[in-house]
Amino acid sequence: VYICEDHNWGGNCEHKLTPLGSSDDDCTRLDGTASSIGPDVGFKCLFYTNSDCRPFARDGSDFVELTYPGNANLLVTDKGDYNDKLYSYLCFKLEL
Repeated sequence: VYICEDHNWGGNCEHKLTPLGSSDDDCTRLDGTASSIGPDVGFKCLFYTNSDCRPFARDGSDFVELTYPGNANLLVTDKGDYNDKLYSYLCFKLEL
């Protein structure tokens, strides 16, 4: 997963190698500063507004799903503004 602190893949960026799966051990924590996120080719990731990798809001407003190439501006997603609001994620390999 490629994560940058600024929009359009700017600022400090990091390519995180991430375990696959949905167990608590697979949950990767973030610091809440992401503005651009891009999962690797062939993967989908669920990014959460909490550090628990769990959806708590009944309306689904506390997570966003991304696949490659990701989103260069988390201010604008299909579910609203997630800029600097994501604190954990899980990734899964897509079935081909």
